[in-house]
Amino acid sequence: MTAFLVIFLIYLSLTLHEFGHMNTMLNKGLKVLEFGIGFPAGPRICHTPKTGKYSGICFSFYLLTWFLGGFVRCHGNDVENLPYRDKAFIACAGPFANIHFGCLLIMSVYIASIFLYHPEGTSAYGLTDWILYLWLFLSASPYFWVSLITVPVLWFGRKWISIYLGPAIGALLLAWLVHSLSQIGVAEFASATVGPVGFVAELSETTPDFLSALLTAGQLSIAIGAFNLLPIPPMDGGLLVLPAIEKISPRFASFYQKIGLAFIVLLTIFVFAKDIINYIGYYGLIPVIIIAALVYVLKK
Repeated sequence: MTAFLVIFLIYLSLTLHEFGHMNTMLNKGLKVLEFGIGFPAGPRICHTPKTGKYSGICFSFYLLTWFLGGFVRCHGNDVENLPYRDKAFIACAGPFANIHFGCLLIMSVYIASIFLYHPEGTSAYGLTDWILYLWLFLSASPYFWVSLITVPVLWFGRKWISIYLGPAIGALLLAWLVHSLSQIGVAEFASATVGPVGFVAELSETTPDFLSALLTAGQLSIAIGAFNLLPIPPMDGGLLVLPAIEKISPRFASFYQKIGLAFIVLLTIFVFAKDIINYIGYYGLIPVIIIAALVYVLKK
């Protein structure tokens, strides 16, 4: 049961990621046409509100490709025509939503653990004692400060954090990734990599308690946000560095964009195929190939 809870929370985190993009687009006055769950191909369930902030936006759920993440579609090239500050603001809102949500989950685990595992020390606390104790407890956690850093972007629209913090996190992650590959080797790194299918398979073999499930979901949500900040197109972090590369060499920027897209596609195929073969078997590739063929035909 806890495995389903983790999967639900991760999927909720991915949905919040796209909501972060959509809300910042709406705040910049852009016309959002569709908020989709899944790859935009095949049959879908669509609901379009008639009134309110989200009126006119088609909220879609694609039945064949719902497990492939989500997207937000705007009118024409509206995002491309924005100044860099606004594009960075929109790009960082999604990953920051993942990180913020993950930090909140982890802090909720910390708070709940006080009640569950230290009842004798907390039953005599008054309201003032509780506020002071929680502040000291949470302020000692890096997750508390990270969640605060993301608040100005998500709630108050402070663009300067997007402009400087987003690329800095992406650059640090890329440096860590290159360092890890140089230390352990590409082959060992690839063999240790586990994707969504492998994660679900391993999680289903264990029986974590409720708080452990929340902690795992929070850590994965932060990892998803951080991964999206990598300066590799088509990740959100790639959108932060492309304008700078285009100013230096538009030709190299186009090449970098194609290489980045090819890398992410091949990495996704490799991770999914490796997990399916290891945990299900070669026959598990059959429905994947069928769905991929259907998506390709319906997309055309």
